[in-house]
Amino acid sequence: MKIECILKREGGSVVDLGGIEYHFEPVADGAHVADVADEAHIDRFLSISEGYKLYHGKGTPKGTPKQIGELEPVNVPAPAGTKPVGALSGSDELPPQFEINGQTITQLEAVQAAFAASGMTSDEWNELDSSERTAKIEIALDTMEEADEPEEVKAPVAAKKTTAKKK
Repeated sequence: MKIECILKREGGSVVDLGGIEYHFEPVADGAHVADVADEAHIDRFLSISEGYKLYHGKGTPKGTPKQIGELEPVNVPAPAGTKPVGALSGSDELPPQFEINGQTITQLEAVQAAFAASGMTSDEWNELDSSERTAKIEIALDTMEEADEPEEVKAPVAAKKTTAKKK
C-alpha cells in the first residue's frame, strides 16, 4: 500500500519501523511516498494522522523498503559487585548548585556522591522520603566541604569538636 508522508523534507524522509527502513521519497506529483506491505506498519503510519496518510496519486516510489537487521535488545550484565543505577532523584528543598570552598558543586554532583555513599540501588534511593534524601545529600555536601578544607582550618575545627564533647 502506498503511504504518503505529509512532512516534506529535502530528499524525503527515512523512517525505521520494526527493523525495516522506509524511504518516503518525492514522486512526480510532489508527494513523498513509500510502499508499505506490512499490515502492522500500515496501521502504525496511518495512526499518526498529522504525519501520514493514504496516497491516492499515480506516482510510484522507486525505492523499496529495506530490512536493516533484527532489533535485539543488548543485555550486558553489570560488573560483579555493582548495583544497577538508573536516574537518581535529587531534592526540591535544595538549590541547584552550591559554593564549597570556592568551587561550584551542582546538586547532581552532590546527589551522585550521596548515592555512592548510601550503598543503595537507584530504585531504593528514589523511593526514599524526600526529607531523608535531602539529609543524605546535605551529609555528602558537608563531607565535600570538609575534604576540601586546608589542614590549618581542619585542626581548629577538630579541636572545637573535641572540646565540645568534653563539656
